[in-house]
Amino acid sequence: MWFTVSQLSQRWQLDRKTIYKFIDCKILPVWRVGTHLYRVAVADILRFEARNRLPHK
Repeated sequence: MWFTVSQLSQRWQLDRKTIYKFIDCKILPVWRVGTHLYRVAVADILRFEARNRLPHK
């Protein structure tokens, strides 16, 4: 299962720009679908949340 940046933004209640900063800094692993489209694996999301203590729904 994969999440989009918009879905992560809703899940973490953060602005999309913040998610893109995580991606640009390479602290959030992503799979690039196009020039501006990203998908994030659920396993990577759960690992990121545990490491950074982010709230999730």
